Amino acid sequence: MKQVAIAFFLLNYLTFYGQVANGNTITNSTNNTAEPVPSLQEQELDTIAVDQESLAPKNYRQESKKAKVSSVSKAESASYDREESTIVSTRAAENFAVTKSQASNSRTQRSPSKEYQNLMESSVKELERTAPESFEYHFYKYQSGNYNTELGEHLNKAEELRPNNSDVQVQKVAYSIILSDTTSAKMYLEKLEKSDRLTDEVIMYTEDLLLSVPEKGALITHGLDDTYGAYYNQINNDVRNDVMVVSLDMMQSPQMREKLKQKGFNVPESPLVDVNYMKTLCETNKDKNLSISMTVPKEYLTEIKRNLYVEGLTFKYSDIMNYNNFFRNDYLWSEVLTLKLVEQAKTDKGKQLTSNYLPMLLQLSKFYGEANEKDKKKKVDDESEKVSVQCNKYEQVKKIKSSY
Repeated sequence: MKQVAIAFFLLNYLTFYGQVANGNTITNSTNNTAEPVPSLQEQELDTIAVDQESLAPKNYRQESKKAKVSSVSKAESASYDREESTIVSTRAAENFAVTKSQASNSRTQRSPSKEYQNLMESSVKELERTAPESFEYHFYKYQSGNYNTELGEHLNKAEELRPNNSDVQVQKVAYSIILSDTTSAKMYLEKLEKSDRLTDEVIMYTEDLLLSVPEKGALITHGLDDTYGAYYNQINNDVRNDVMVVSLDMMQSPQMREKLKQKGFNVPESPLVDVNYMKTLCETNKDKNLSISMTVPKEYLTEIKRNLYVEGLTFKYSDIMNYNNFFRNDYLWSEVLTLKLVEQAKTDKGKQLTSNYLPMLLQLSKFYGEANEKDKKKKVDDESEKVSVQCNKYEQVKKIKSSY
């Protein structure tokens, strides 16, 4: 039986995939195409309000009960210096936040470009000069290191200053995972789940994402939702701990790269984690039973599309020509996947995530039809119709089915 390779899906089904960093899409009801939505990873600065008071130098924030300024000119000068310092600090913090957001929104690389990196480091230097004790300085200092755990003291200081800040907790999860501290990772993942930063729908989705990976395989993820959701299921729910989660985000960390090398992975030498890095990573680790989350942007898949085959909620990487993925999908659909999200999706985000079940369902429909297995075909057709309605892809699915 002819197998459906990735080229077919890339041409026909790409609008079903979460093609945004971290796997979130919304649907434009006018043209029925998937539009990018900034993911939690890309919005990880969204709870950080620039606090002008905290950015002012400490000696200006605290009143001295002993010293009194007798000269009006000195008082005016001090006031002017304080105001100027706060303005500079605020501007530096805002510039960092904007630069970090722009760098994170790139669809072709997870690492900041050299230009963005220089801008972030420049902002951090301004904060170090004008507000070295502020939350913003310490948090942005750590972030500018791109998951370099050697800067962990700054992350810990930021947590000390704002212990309930969810942006800090996001970074603490990655920091703990890179250092193999599963106890701390579990604690921070629970905090993110309680604050709804990591939603129940994402957790349900990523359970099936993990279940889609072959035994002792490796799952390549891209951003917060697919990565943290997978880790939550492994660490907190004891789901598929045999799977090695390889986060392209965390691959920026020299410590994470070394950790993977120790596990037998060939790690590309390029300092930038981009589409070429992804290509090399897959080609040099084809013996690691690689699967790629469907939430990885399509730009990362273009150069390797001939080696990708749909399996559940992943793309299986294989150098075997005409790799047979039908029996694997039949098994996943019939016996493995929970389909909890398909039944319980309530939010727009959850409903859009269910669209990633469609490539598998449409492929199975095609195969069951060719094999004249009418009952199985009807079952998957009913399921794909339900999913297509809730994620607003009904007309697209109908058109694809009519082409069989």
